[in-house]
Amino acid sequence: MACHVRGLMKVNRKAHTLTLSWGTTIPFKEMDSWFYLNLDKTHKLNHPVEGHPVSGPNVALGKDAPPITCLTCHEPHHSTVSNLILPKYKNTTSLCMSCHHFPF
Repeated sequence: MACHVRGLMKVNRKAHTLTLSWGTTIPFKEMDSWFYLNLDKTHKLNHPVEGHPVSGPNVALGKDAPPITCLTCHEPHHSTVSNLILPKYKNTTSLCMSCHHFPF
């Protein structure tokens, strides 16, 4: 997630570089096409919609469900599905419906 949350990067404006949380330093120009998340100040909420958790307990599925991480919904860096969602979902709606059951 550190690649997608600007607040977790250390900026060196003089050198035109960013240092990611695991210590890798990259030039600004490498960041031009990256997607950034609009997370809250705790970096735990607001993706894909405001208030939605990006980490922690999966309250939608109950206490026995595995915790939410980026990998709960995404296959980073090489998914063939839009928004890098897991290939087992046809689209973002089917992904959301896997946890959230809406009565229609």
